[in-house]
Parts: sequence; C-alpha cells; structure tokens
Amino acid sequence: MDFGSIVALAVVGSGVWLWLVNMRAREIASGIAVETCRQNRAQFLDATVALDKMRPARTSNGNLKFRRTYRFEYSVQDGERHPGYVTMLGTTLELLEMGGQRWIMN
Repeated sequence: MDFGSIVALAVVGSGVWLWLVNMRAREIASGIAVETCRQNRAQFLDATVALDKMRPARTSNGNLKFRRTYRFEYSVQDGERHPGYVTMLGTTLELLEMGGQRWIMN
C-alpha cells in the first residue's frame, strides 16, 4: 500500500468515526429533549432535534472534545411551536434550555 492510499484510508476512517460520534451525541440529546418535555407536560414535536452549532472545546481536565448545541421544538397547551436547546460537551449534558428556563449541569 502506498502513502497516498494510507492517507486516504485515514481520512475516510476519521470521517466515519466523526459521523458515528455525532450520531451517538444526537441520540443522547434527543432522549434528553423527549424526557424533559415529558417532565414539563409539553409535547415533543416530530423528531425535531437538529444540530445547531458544533465547535471544539476543552473539558475541565483539559481533554479536547466537541461542544454541540442541538435545537428541538415542543408545544404546550397553546399549540404553538417553541424552541428548546440541549448543549453537550462530548456525550455529556452541559446545558438545557426550555421555556425560558436554563438548567446548567456540572
């Protein structure tokens, strides 16, 4: 195998790894959004979790991970759509925003 093939394989492998990690983080964020809506007697709307922002950040012990903010929509008795946000550092919940309330996780 020549050097170009090794580099191409490494790039493709890194892309697949990043995609899998992003899908896992989205899955966790979606579960958090659904559970938060249930606890607040709101209706989580049709799988609306979408990546809003993604940027590199450091954890408290200095490790480099991605900080991702996911947006979701929910409805309460008024029937209108309202935005909510789940911010994660890696696969750990960092911040949850819904209905003007913010929950900061430590």
